[in-house]
Amino acid sequence: MRDPKWIGSSPTNAFWSPDSKSVFFSWNPKGAVSDSVYTFSVGGGEPQKAGYFEAQKMNALNNAVYNNSNTQMVYVYRGDLFLVDIKTGKTTRITQTEEFESGPKFIQKDEWIVYNRSQNLYGWNTKTGITLQLTNITSGAETAAAPAAGGGGAGRGGGGGGFGGGAAGPRPTGAAGGAAVAGGTQEQWLRQQQLDLMQKRIR
Repeated sequence: MRDPKWIGSSPTNAFWSPDSKSVFFSWNPKGAVSDSVYTFSVGGGEPQKAGYFEAQKMNALNNAVYNNSNTQMVYVYRGDLFLVDIKTGKTTRITQTEEFESGPKFIQKDEWIVYNRSQNLYGWNTKTGITLQLTNITSGAETAAAPAAGGGGAGRGGGGGGFGGGAAGPRPTGAAGGAAVAGGTQEQWLRQQQLDLMQKRIR
């Protein structure tokens, strides 16, 4: 087998920028310890090494989640969520918190984006900007699904309201009689809660 140093360094992990004007890729033309992110403009010129924050941003965009019609995408950048309109390039910041949001997904015909924050499930309405806390997992043994009807309150990164379209009110904080959740089954429980809540509350 040939020594890798004689094979050469080929770009890998190539992906387009959202505006399709640049291509980003991993490359190591100088034999450094690891690859770096480079960018190449479709207008021509030489590949340029991306800056640290630009590379972070492009990696976040490369892992974006698209809606069913491929007209919008949501991505996580430095712990917050951002929504991009593909046609216009407009970016809407969904969250701005000290906590880390992750796992965004489009649901209910792309009307809602659900995501995780501090082991709880939240929903953000793409039309109204309303944010709803769907679960209320605490540090103790008891866990409850947040109440659904018309409630919901304005948090950092979203307004108040419920999936049922009710009037704005205090943010749901939980309900009595929660189910006990062990650490190993928490993720599975969240998935089931998501399915149940979406089917029952968004109709």
